[in-house]
Amino acid sequence: MIQLNPELWMMTPKGEGLAFIVTDYGMDHNKIFTVMLNTGEILDFDLRDCRRCENPSFGVKAPEVPIPYYI
Repeated sequence: MIQLNPELWMMTPKGEGLAFIVTDYGMDHNKIFTVMLNTGEILDFDLRDCRRCENPSFGVKAPEVPIPYYI
């Protein structure tokens, strides 16, 4: 388990949020990001469900909202 410093803004299937913890269960599993959403919810998301957010300062465009891999 790693506390991110600084935290990362991420786009998730539930909306944007601030990722502040990464949990790694080993090489057989994807990393899990613990994200505090803008709604106040704190949820865990698989690495495949996360995208970086827009950053106009660096010319990074907003990604599409990820579709959960489990659907």
